[in-house]
Amino acid sequence: MLLRVPHATGFGPTDIFHALSWPVFLLIIIVSAFALIKERLLKANRKNGFSDDVQFRPRPLLTKAETLFLETLEKVTPPHIRIYTQVPLIAFVDVVADDFSTRTSNYNRMDRKRVDFVLVDPQTGTVRKVVELDDRSHDRSGRQDRDELVDTVLGRAGIPVVHCKAQAAYDLAKLRETLGF
Repeated sequence: MLLRVPHATGFGPTDIFHALSWPVFLLIIIVSAFALIKERLLKANRKNGFSDDVQFRPRPLLTKAETLFLETLEKVTPPHIRIYTQVPLIAFVDVVADDFSTRTSNYNRMDRKRVDFVLVDPQTGTVRKVVELDDRSHDRSGRQDRDELVDTVLGRAGIPVVHCKAQAAYDLAKLRETLGF
């Protein structure tokens, strides 16, 4: 005795292709290819993925207060020390953790943080000190949280950080003493 297995009653892609004539099928392929090419051309025309309605403008690297402080800092810093400005924290501090998730989350917490001034020994490339210029923005709670995070990271990395209050003018001897020069 033979057992009959009922045919699957589902509807699949082959059912569509049998119902289409070759010219219709060819038209679908051509239209799909045209749409794909058009999308790629549009993407290529947007230079580096930026849309045409986005503009970019240069802005000063330092605020007026930071520029004034930098001029003063250059006067009190020993000649064998280089000063770098607006340096991303992640550029000179590595996150070390055995667990990938822990390392990633801590990296992400400090990824977009920058410090105002980094004093570097050019002979060794070693960061000797970080100087933060504290203006009125540092009084905001969000900024205080950021400062605390930066101070914690630098402390754990063994990098001294000095906070200097922004002023209209600076006493060179006092600043030299504050920085330990």
